[in-house]
Amino acid sequence: MKKDTAIVMSCHEHDVPGTWRINLKWQGNHEISDFDLERLGAVQRSEAETEHTGYVIVKSRANPNTGDTIPARK
Repeated sequence: MKKDTAIVMSCHEHDVPGTWRINLKWQGNHEISDFDLERLGAVQRSEAETEHTGYVIVKSRANPNTGDTIPARK
């Protein structure tokens, strides 16, 4: 895993049809908001769970695959 990327650990359909809960993991000194989460869809909510993990709820027609990466914003 690269230092300035988050990796998709899992993806599950959320309560509302067309929304997904995507669990992320990263290394380094980052907050979940440091990553380009909009690549995944329209962000409804995001939250860190530990120092290096968190989740994002997005509205999207397609779900990402486990192992997909999201770069940090520049």
